[in-house]
Amino acid sequence: MRAVTASLLLGAGLVRSAINLDGSQAVAPAADDDFREPILDDPYDYAPEEEADWRAEGAAWAVADFFELLKDQFRQLCFVPLGSYTVCDMYTEFHPVNHGLLPMVQAIYREHGWPNLERYRKEECLRAVMALLEERYPLMAPNSIDGL
Repeated sequence: MRAVTASLLLGAGLVRSAINLDGSQAVAPAADDDFREPILDDPYDYAPEEEADWRAEGAAWAVADFFELLKDQFRQLCFVPLGSYTVCDMYTEFHPVNHGLLPMVQAIYREHGWPNLERYRKEECLRAVMALLEERYPLMAPNSIDGL
């Protein structure tokens, strides 16, 4: 799990380095100046052992920094809403039937002004996403996944 967490965070630009399974260090490309450093405290120093085991598996940030990182991931469309209750992420492998789904939906969001909220045409964008899902990916359409 540690390797998966580290690789996801590294790929997302949330950490600058991680340890590969072979013990070598994987380093991410230089990020922008808005990088938020994770908290590097050792959970074995402050948490009970049963908590320290799971706390040591992933990175941690100050609460405000964590939510800024999360907002950045949504702005960059690393997490993409497909409906009112469904969000897909770029870190999950899709079934081959859904190949190409995420890049197409990301393109629709960008065509409708995302992430510039002054230019973003939400209603038009969501209708275009729905049309794409119903036409090309009916199993992912909101009426089949989130009851809309």
